[in-house]
Order: sequence, then structure tokens, then C-alpha cells
Amino acid sequence: MTTAKRIALVLGQLLVLAVFVWLFLPGAPGRTTLGRPLVAVEWEEAPRNMRTEPLRDAHALVLRTDAAYTVPNVPLARVRGPFTITLEARIDRAANAQLPLVSRWTAENGGRSFQIGLQKDLRPYLTVSSNGRKDDPAEFAELNAKVAVPTHKPFHLAAVFDPDERMALFLDGKLIAERVGDDRVPSSAYASSAPLTLGLAKVPLHGVFGPLYIFDRILDDDAIAAEAAVLATRVLPGPPVIAP
Repeated sequence: MTTAKRIALVLGQLLVLAVFVWLFLPGAPGRTTLGRPLVAVEWEEAPRNMRTEPLRDAHALVLRTDAAYTVPNVPLARVRGPFTITLEARIDRAANAQLPLVSRWTAENGGRSFQIGLQKDLRPYLTVSSNGRKDDPAEFAELNAKVAVPTHKPFHLAAVFDPDERMALFLDGKLIAERVGDDRVPSSAYASSAPLTLGLAKVPLHGVFGPLYIFDRILDDDAIAAEAAVLATRVLPGPPVIAP
């Protein structure tokens, strides 16, 4: 084999490896149009003893009981800010309690980092603590929207945290709440020991979780709006997937 052929063979192998890494390792781009996320949680296969059902052109995790799901293999050291988190979901009715959707959060002091969820009336909120405590107003901030998510239809929720600068919430691509600088935005999200969790064990979720993406960077408002517009045109996939 000539030197040129050896070089061509090596380059071909490297190309195949690069494609494999891009497509199959955690953080692969998935169905999002927003570029490569740090974490991509999709439900092509249902977790053990759980099931999925269609949501637009994707699958969604069903959490209809008083249960929560811990997302494995998340590089949480890189989810302290800046970050953008996007989630597709459908809520069929209110839980009559505050409902965390995506959180790195436990009740004890030192266990708090960030939480994205819905108030009793289904208004989204974003909470960030930079020291793990709720009783320190200088290091704890909660952003509440004034509009509620719809029921019985898919929606796209995005939360943006830019340390010391901005907290923002978007519903179906529209900015619905914002807090900007002025000592009202924490300097980071605390490095809590809590895992990344969907739902809350004590609060039933009457709905489903679609694809979840975490970006360790700030996505601008136009990109989030464009993503929501694209997703709104997607169609349903095949039948539900039930884990063995």
C-alpha cells in the first residue's frame, strides 16, 4: 500500500469516528435547531418501567403518577451558568400545587441550584440560587411569568440564565418574563449535590415531558423564537414506546 493510500485510509477512519461522536455521544444535536447542546434528553426508548407517547414529531415521557425521573449522565459541573434550557411538554390539567418541571434542587439548605416549573395556575417560573440557600435574598432569585402555559396542547418552554445579567422565560418563542441585572440576578447557579430531575415525587404531573436540551451558553431571543416556530409545524411520530 502506498503512502498516499495509507493517509487516505486514516483520514477516512477519522471521518467515520467524527461522525459517530457527533451523532451518538451525549450532547449530540438531536432534533433541535439551536446547535449542539451540552445535554440532549430524548425519549426514543422509554426508561425501564415507564412509557412514552407521541408529542408532535417526537416521543414524550409519561409521568402521570406521583413520581419523578432522574436524568443520568449529566455533566452538572457545567450547568452553573450561563445556560439555556429548553423543554417541550404538554400539561392536561393543573396539579393544584407548584410543579417543578426541570430542577437541580432539594429542600434542604445547600441543596438548591436552579428550578424551572409551573405555579398552581400554570404560570412558568425560573428560580436560581447561587449559594444553595433560600433564606438569603441577595443570592436567591425567582422569576415568575404572568401568562400560563396552555392545557391539552404541546408547548415549548425556554429558560435563560446569564449570571449577573439576565434571567428570562420564553413560551412558544415569546418572551414572557425577564429580570435584568441591577443586583437582582445571581452570580451563578450553586453546585448542589442534587441530580437533574424531571417532575417532583410528591406532585402528580398530568401531562408528558418531551425532548429536553441544556446549552452551556446563552441563546438569543431570535433563535429561541425560530426554534419554537419550527417545532410548531412538526407532525406526530409512530405509536407509543413501552419499556419491557
